[in-house]
Amino acid sequence: MIMTMTRRMFLAILMIPRAALRAFTAWQQRRPGPTRYIKIPTPEEIEQAQVAARDPNNPNS
Repeated sequence: MIMTMTRRMFLAILMIPRAALRAFTAWQQRRPGPTRYIKIPTPEEIEQAQVAARDPNNPNS
């Protein structure tokens, strides 16, 4: 009897992170906006940002 209870409690403890992860992903998908994904810049955008960040007065930058 004690063995079955501890095993059941152990399995319940193992299931807690899975349920929490499912709840978190569902909550995150309900939220609007850019929290769902992170935009990865293309190489062209990186180059444009580097050109825009250069100091026109400093030829070494």
